[in-house]
Amino acid sequence: MTSRDCLKYFILVLCILLIYLIILMQINILKNIWKNNNNYSFNLSI
Repeated sequence: MTSRDCLKYFILVLCILLIYLIILMQINILKNIWKNNNNYSFNLSI
């Protein structure tokens, strides 16, 4: 395994981690939006 191969794998892992973080953030944002919408609908129905 050459150093270039190591670098390639390192970059690949970094990219995967980055994508994973972005997806987690998106899910959190969606959850918050859903919560807010739920509260809003709930208030409207009272």
